[in-house]
Amino acid sequence: MQHQRYLAKKNEILLAHCEAVGRDSSLIMRSVQIESTADQDPAEVAENAAALFEVGVDQVILTLRAPYRAERVAALAKSLEAIGS
Repeated sequence: MQHQRYLAKKNEILLAHCEAVGRDSSLIMRSVQIESTADQDPAEVAENAAALFEVGVDQVILTLRAPYRAERVAALAKSLEAIGS
């Protein structure tokens, strides 16, 4: 995915700058916000989040789009738990 390549490149730049000035890059939190549409497959959302973690993102903030349904939130939670294992 294009976003992952973009973030991977940005992370490489950050790592190089940290090394140049002697800063511990692990002390910098890398976060990104992604959105999930009402009709998006929860497994796809989890795969996108997992791919972001693989390129150095520490935290993914998930924005849900209306309509908000409890069963959708439960399905997302289940899919996201699977990538944390």
